[in-house]
Amino acid sequence: MRVIVASSFVPFADGGDRFAVDWLHATLAAAGHDVESILLPFADDARWTLEQMLAYRMLDLTESCDRLITLRFPSHLLRHPCKVAWLVPDVPGPSPAAGPAAAAAFQRRLLEADAAGLAEARAIFTTSATASERLRRVHGLASEPLPPPPDGAASAEGLLRSLLA
Repeated sequence: MRVIVASSFVPFADGGDRFAVDWLHATLAAAGHDVESILLPFADDARWTLEQMLAYRMLDLTESCDRLITLRFPSHLLRHPCKVAWLVPDVPGPSPAAGPAAAAAFQRRLLEADAAGLAEARAIFTTSATASERLRRVHGLASEPLPPPPDGAASAEGLLRSLLA
């Protein structure tokens, strides 16, 4: 299967999100899949959040792979008919808008975009039960907690079965 693992990253900042992409890429490749990783920059600055979300949304990867697995916000906005979201907890910063009405409008746009991108996913996973509960509370969306496995083939195989089902 041709799989793209997609995530955002903050330039010049190494972290767990990049490690998760690298681990998932290596695990999928070891299982015999043709894998590409796409890391798209995302400035951790609320002044540019909505514009960056739009840029992600404009990318349609339908012809590029058989399965798209997204990880970090806002990669779940990428378009593909066989998209699976494995959400790494990450919450955008506060609204750059002045005043409560503008902040509420900013938050509403974030929630609408999340709802649209996640509604397209054939499955939604999170890395913890806490993240699944927050997703249910905020968006009313069901998800399955799927923690990253410790080193071990049985755990990795189970994770791949879930992400590729």
